Formats: sequence, structure tokens, C-alpha cells
Amino acid sequence: MTWQVYSAVAVLLLSVAILLQRVILHRYKADDVAFAGTFQLLVAAVMLPWTLVNGMSFAGYSSQWFAVGLCTVCFGIGSVVYAKTLKHIDASAFSVLFATQAIWIMLAGIWLYREQLDWLQLLGALLIFASVALLAESHRIFRSQKGIVLGLLTGLLFGIAIASSAYVARNVEPITWIWFSFVLGGLGSLLVKPSKIRLCKNLLRGKILKSMLVLAVVYALGNVAINYAYIEGPFSLVAPVRQAGIIITALLAFAFMRDERTNITRKLIAASICTFGVILLVI
Repeated sequence: MTWQVYSAVAVLLLSVAILLQRVILHRYKADDVAFAGTFQLLVAAVMLPWTLVNGMSFAGYSSQWFAVGLCTVCFGIGSVVYAKTLKHIDASAFSVLFATQAIWIMLAGIWLYREQLDWLQLLGALLIFASVALLAESHRIFRSQKGIVLGLLTGLLFGIAIASSAYVARNVEPITWIWFSFVLGGLGSLLVKPSKIRLCKNLLRGKILKSMLVLAVVYALGNVAINYAYIEGPFSLVAPVRQAGIIITALLAFAFMRDERTNITRKLIAASICTFGVILLVI
């Protein structure tokens, strides 16, 4: 398959994953810590065959201990906050807040790789914040101001985690690292509050287990697809295409989730502004 096909598959699957996560968290009242840890470890389990076929290698990790540790902490805590955020806001609004990670990734690039900030990137950052402000004006989109704070915190933590992960991936075997990052992230989430580990068993039985497995497979395939897109295609084109997920998430939410069908025009405008802003950051 071409990188365009891989990108399209990734955008669709990762958007669907956000909706599935919200459904599971609401329908089964899943605990944030238990859900975050169990979900990431299930994704690692699903990705293990792909990793083994590719050839597992841990060479170079000893020199990357700080970045690996930072990634573990931020993915661990970030995934818990991610789950908590989806309990407070709509999936369509969440995708916009989550996209603020691009700003932190950009700042990390300036710090770690001495990349230069140009006026297009500055404009992109301003557009992302404008889209968040547009959503924040509507009290019907966010059930409380807590949802906005949690969403922005999720973007910050994942921005740091993704920047750290990308740094590690440049110095070790990347496929092994993608798999291992889910293992470390899952364990990191459970260590946020170890007393919640016993609640994981509630996610591994009955109907909820089927839903969790479907989610893990969808998310794993989405991650595999986007990584093959980066391998097969130019980063400068794949990265902007990936941001189409903001719009796709909003459209899927409107189509399949009745409680998301409020303030549709405002959400679509915010998602469009945010998408354009993120594209300016990565082109």
C-alpha cells in the first residue's frame, strides 16, 4: 500500500478509537487508572506479534534512560488524565483540546533539535488556541471548566511524551520502541494509583472485555498504519494529513453519538480552525 492509504487508514482508525474510548468510559463507568493501564497493555499485547516478526531489539536503551523515563511518566499520567477528560467533554471537543499537543511538540523541537520558529508556526499556534477559546465560550459543550483544564493538561502531557518518544525512536529500533512504550505507559498509569490495579479485573471479563479488545485492535492497527505511513512517505506530507483526524472525529461523533449533536456548527468551525492551525505547525 502507498503512504496515502496508510495515512487514511490511520486517521479513520485513530478517530474511531477516541469514540470507542468515550463509549467504554461512559457505558461501563470504568475507573480512569484501571482503564488507562489495561488499555495500553492490551494494545502492547495486540502489537507483540508485529514486533516479533519485525525483530525485537533493545540495543541503545542504556543511553536513552532519561527520555525513556520521561516518556513513561508522561504517557502513564497523561493516559489517566486522557481517560478522565473524556468523561467530562464531548469526543469532538476533546479532539480539539488534544491537538494542543502539537504546540508542545513544536516547542520541544525548538529546544531539543534547535529548530527555528517561523511566522507560519506562530500563526498555527494562535489558531489552535483560538479554536479552544471558541469552544470554551459555550457552556453546553463543556460540562464544567474542569473539562477544559483536563483537556489542555492532556495535550501538554502527550506533547512531552510524544516528543520524548520521537527522540528515543531516532536512536533505537523504532518498532520495538513503539511496542515497549505501550508496556511502559501502561505500567506507568497503574503506578499513578496502585490501589486501583485490582479494578483491572473488571475490564477483563464479560462484554467490557470484548469492547476493550476491539478498542485495542483498532488502536494498534491505527498506530501500525501511521508508522508505515511515516516510513513510506514524506514526513512533511504525512504529518498534515494525520491532522485530518480532528475533523473526522467530530463528524463520526455527530453521526454515531446522539449526545454529541449539540453546537454542531461551533464544533465544526473550531475543528476546522484547529486542523488548519496544526497543519501550519507541521508544514
